[in-house]
Amino acid sequence: MQIFLSILVFLIIFSLVIFVHEFGHFSAAKKSGIKVEEFGFGMPPRILGKKVGETVYSINYIPFGGFVRLLGEDLSKAEAKTSKRSYGNKSVRARMIVAFGGIIMNFILAFLLLSFGFMMGIEPLIVTSEDFLSNIRSGQVTTVPGLYVYAVDEGGSAEQAGLKVGDKIVSAFGNDMEDLYEFYSLLGENASGVFQVEDSDSIVREVSMTADEDGKYGFDLYSFEFPRVAVYSSSASGLVAGDVVLTIGGNEILNVEDYEDFIRDGGDIIVYRKGVLQSQNGLYDGSVVDLGEVFSQEKISMITNVVYGSPAETAGLMEGDKVLSINGVDIYKAADVVKTTSTITDDTLQYVVERAGEVIELTVGRDENGLVGVYVADIYDGVGNGVSVYETVLPTSVMEIKPVQYGFFKSFSASWHEMGRLSVLTFGMIKDFIGQLFTEGTVPENISGPVGIAQMTYVFLQEGFASLVRFTALLSLGLATFNIIPFPGLDGGRFAFLAYEAITGRKPHKKVEAMFHSVGFMLLMLLMIVVTYKDIVRIVVGG
Repeated sequence: MQIFLSILVFLIIFSLVIFVHEFGHFSAAKKSGIKVEEFGFGMPPRILGKKVGETVYSINYIPFGGFVRLLGEDLSKAEAKTSKRSYGNKSVRARMIVAFGGIIMNFILAFLLLSFGFMMGIEPLIVTSEDFLSNIRSGQVTTVPGLYVYAVDEGGSAEQAGLKVGDKIVSAFGNDMEDLYEFYSLLGENASGVFQVEDSDSIVREVSMTADEDGKYGFDLYSFEFPRVAVYSSSASGLVAGDVVLTIGGNEILNVEDYEDFIRDGGDIIVYRKGVLQSQNGLYDGSVVDLGEVFSQEKISMITNVVYGSPAETAGLMEGDKVLSINGVDIYKAADVVKTTSTITDDTLQYVVERAGEVIELTVGRDENGLVGVYVADIYDGVGNGVSVYETVLPTSVMEIKPVQYGFFKSFSASWHEMGRLSVLTFGMIKDFIGQLFTEGTVPENISGPVGIAQMTYVFLQEGFASLVRFTALLSLGLATFNIIPFPGLDGGRFAFLAYEAITGRKPHKKVEAMFHSVGFMLLMLLMIVVTYKDIVRIVVGG
């Protein structure tokens, strides 16, 4: 029943967004005095139609959006060549308005929906990693270290074993869970296992689970490898090497710059220590921390994480190793590791590291991508407080995303601001998409077609009405932005031909223009097929 409802909602949303787009063309044509021969809901073949005035209003079998048929689009009609109300006989300005009518209507729909959403309260529009971090800093997104269960599939292995939403996974398959990549790798390598989980009352219990037929265990995490700052060495009371600094004075610490900024203000320090949150009340209250200058001849590059199952792990590299040299090249900073590894073509690398005061030499191979499988960071020495820190990552779960809600007038201004910001980001993603498509011949993973959008509809339907409003607004905004691209078959492509006519004073040859739009449309349909196939494969294999 839920799947059927999701499909129905998807058809309604998708049709609404496209129908509004076509209504924009329809309204612009009417305003420009162009004869509209048919305005259809859905795509042909026609179910029924009724002529009102000079326009046929039809309902069609394929329930996706709609279409507008203007006098002048079919050049075989004699009226198209002679009538003053033919699209081709109107001014360039009038035809440009018609070309952009659909785009404008999609922008208006997105603006109104976002404004309405901000009035009733919707989740913040998190598109980039910086959006995510800024919302954490502002308190809109609440996180906690560790791997917490976000969802449990009904009837799946996890539910049958007693796993519950909100449980923290302490260990799996006999390993403590301090590495998200390792956790997912272990899930893929083992058909069954014992998990230690901790509930909201801090009671730890064992859960035995067996993977379902599709290889899944039937639960999801809302977890990330999150940027943090960790202590390398400390002579300060309370802080020990390995502590991950979460907050200082209630402020999230996501990088060394945050640490430097907020350590000056003092306040309580909350650290993550082997899975335990601990508070050092007023440890640096009143002190001023100056990280000082990192000298180029000081070797400060340290391995902060070794990827599970990587060549680095096989070779024996360990978290905390200070990298001294690679293939005889001295390493001073983390950037030197990346540069040296990429410039050396050997299949193996000779690492010289310092571990607990001992210098060790290790031979490290590469994976199929030429990587060894380590994260590295620079060690920053504090001056005057006896604490040295470095940037690292920590498995972190999202526990709550608070809705953003504004008053009546603020909602409209916030919607306007967000639309401008998201439009710029969308153009950037489209640019990256086109670049990857033509340089690598592949479709980026974050691009979805109708099947992928239908799957997203299912997710947003479960989250409630506010999420559906936000989703519809973003879909309308995305369609508007995509149609601006000057590619044949899109509104932007038609506008490009009109711009050529306006600049040169000459109309493009109608058959040539029609051929360009036909080829462009076929290429777009081919791309749609490829993206849809990718979506189906991703869903089938559980991506």
